[in-house]
Amino acid sequence: MSIRRRSTYSRRARDERLRLTENGTFQISVFSDLHFAEDDEADNKTIGVMNSVLSSEEVQLVVLNGDLISGEATTQGSNSSRYVDRIVAPLVDRNLLWASTYGNHDSEINLDPEEIFHEETKYENSLTQRRVSGSTAGITNYYLPIFPHETSNDSAPVFILWFFDSQGGHYALAEDEDRKSVARQSWVDDKVVEWFVEANANLTSTYGQTIPSIAFIHIPVHPMRAFQQSGVSPSREPGINGERVQEQGYDSDTGYISQDFPFISAMLNTTGLAATFSGHDHDNDWCFKWDSRLPGLNVTGNGMNMCYGRHTGYGGYGEWARGGRQILLNQQSLGEDVRTWIRMEDGSISGDVHLNATYGQDQYGFVQRSVNISDEQSIKDAASTSTYSMMGWYAGNETGQIPGSFPEKWWEGSALFLALLQYWHFTGDTTYNSLMSQGMEWQSGDKGDYMPSNYSSYLGNDDQMFWGLAAMLAAELKFPDVPDQFSWLSLAQGVFNTQTARWDTTTCGGGLRWQLFPYQDGYTMKNSISNGGLFQLSARLARYTNEDKYTKWAEKIWDWSVSSPLVNNKTWNVADSTQMANDCADSGNYQWTYNYGTYLMGAAYMYNFTNGDEKWKKPVDGLLGKTLKSFFPNGDVFEDITCEPIKKCNFNEILFKGLTSSWLAFTALLVPDTAAQIKPKLASSAMAAARSCTGNNNNSCGITWYQNKWDGSTGMEQEISATNVFLANMINFDTGTFGPVTSKTGGSSSSDPNAGEGKSGDSDKEKPITTGDKAGASILTLIFVFGWAGTMAWMMLGA
Repeated sequence: MSIRRRSTYSRRARDERLRLTENGTFQISVFSDLHFAEDDEADNKTIGVMNSVLSSEEVQLVVLNGDLISGEATTQGSNSSRYVDRIVAPLVDRNLLWASTYGNHDSEINLDPEEIFHEETKYENSLTQRRVSGSTAGITNYYLPIFPHETSNDSAPVFILWFFDSQGGHYALAEDEDRKSVARQSWVDDKVVEWFVEANANLTSTYGQTIPSIAFIHIPVHPMRAFQQSGVSPSREPGINGERVQEQGYDSDTGYISQDFPFISAMLNTTGLAATFSGHDHDNDWCFKWDSRLPGLNVTGNGMNMCYGRHTGYGGYGEWARGGRQILLNQQSLGEDVRTWIRMEDGSISGDVHLNATYGQDQYGFVQRSVNISDEQSIKDAASTSTYSMMGWYAGNETGQIPGSFPEKWWEGSALFLALLQYWHFTGDTTYNSLMSQGMEWQSGDKGDYMPSNYSSYLGNDDQMFWGLAAMLAAELKFPDVPDQFSWLSLAQGVFNTQTARWDTTTCGGGLRWQLFPYQDGYTMKNSISNGGLFQLSARLARYTNEDKYTKWAEKIWDWSVSSPLVNNKTWNVADSTQMANDCADSGNYQWTYNYGTYLMGAAYMYNFTNGDEKWKKPVDGLLGKTLKSFFPNGDVFEDITCEPIKKCNFNEILFKGLTSSWLAFTALLVPDTAAQIKPKLASSAMAAARSCTGNNNNSCGITWYQNKWDGSTGMEQEISATNVFLANMINFDTGTFGPVTSKTGGSSSSDPNAGEGKSGDSDKEKPITTGDKAGASILTLIFVFGWAGTMAWMMLGA
């Protein structure tokens, strides 16, 4: 790093280094609340944020808007200059100009802001100044003019940038009689207000015109608190609104007593002041237009905009993804339209708005909780938000409703519980645990095989199989068995026993039919998800119990699958289905993520169970390679390519890539050398999914993640898939406890090898069908037949 410093602090009377570009624009990147000095790891991550943001933007000035250093984290005699040097290093490397305000944490008993100022202003590119003297004034009170691109000695500035020191914190090396640190006032001092009024008047007089301006101040003023109390709209004032505004002069004991009112009045009387930008409250990054009388204020706003930045530093509190506010000034609309947005650490943009005459009335997209894949808490927060939205669609815990039930799409209950199990496992949040236990037991059926009497007349093997996988996951994650109810392991065994009893050797040499009963369309088909699902369940039971019968069945199903048109073990293509009418001679080759995922998951379990048998490593590598090549066509973002491009994914299909995201994550845990391929795909998909979760002003997630915005769709399925891909990235923080257990490594769910055997759902022994069953089944069959036929039609047309 080339460091250019002044030998002594000095400035020209007129510094014209800030100029508009040739295009007549001027962009500012604002870094708020860096909080260096708390620990080296946090400082390094903060530098990473700054570098990421600056790499994505072309800026003319950087503003460090307060709390550069956490003074309370320093020790007496520590060299604060080394923190300043680290903070400005990314700016020096890029030869960028910068200017600072200081915040409350920049002044503590062991940190004198004078030291920060002395060190910072040694740098040639630092524009930070002090224009007001006095012990109560603070330091960073000054203004910077922006000139036209082509300028002369008599050129007037086109814009003014005001900087104010809101102070706060404690006086350095000062203690009261009780040996407690002495607090500084936390508002812009009256002496500074006098200077501000006079300086603005001098500028207007000198240049004979009002010069548009914006202002930077670390601690926000009271109108932001008053507006927050009146209600921040997520669509008209998009941004994070996560904590109470701590305005200038606020004290937790005395409350607010209007210490900042002189400063507020001065700003209101400054013609052309378009916006102010603050930090301080890490969990806020919204803007508002003050154009009305607000609660608790006896003055009316003049249309000035007030904004937060974005918490940039990994020091200090806050769990939101980091970033920096960007401000774009344009000569064509100076003072009338200021564009501003947040550039996130991951390169995405959030809260892109125009501070113009109609701001506060215009509708903007909802700002999502962005995901920082390198931050465990950020992933948990994103999953918490989508899980909450997901559960908004669940009514099974309400009076008069059936636990675990989703009429007309029964299997989706299992998808919901699969997501909830992982949410509990990876986050430790037990909020939904009782709902899971209740719903999964309620739907288990009288015989413990997930063939409940109210749905069994129209279920398919795949429907039942997914519930078995949910029970299996509960056992593997050590989700507690429910006393006096079926154990999770026995429920998985009940599904296995009833499905292997349906293994059909009358055609195609074996395999499971798709549907259970002759009156169901699909009864004469054998498909990948049913057979691959049973393969996966068998492999997982083999690993968990170490019982030979499950191993043999896993091998039997796999061998049959690769001998059929379903799985090609040379190209690793997985077809969707094959028809029994021609003895499975050919296949319907629609490509779905979950067909690949279920076979991959089964192979990964067998590889892990057999301690790395090459027989299973080859299919793991082959299926994984084909999956990653086929289903990530848009910037490494997961996509179900059969339905998403033509925007015709049905309820079922929306769930597929979410399920497969989870299976990819567990594959990375079970076969560690696959992790390097899997983790980047999951990361990019989760970040894209987060950007899709901006709908309906309530974080509704979309289907097509690769669009990097909400696609207008809404549903439980979208929330489940987003939750799955968020949680899949938790494997980055595995310390050896995230992987599935076995009966020998901590699993305690009780076993019943004979669970469900021959008791229900046996298609070889037709059970009596009541008139009610016939009526219900016929209606559902008609719905299914026409729906399936329609689906096939649009698939063929869109192929």
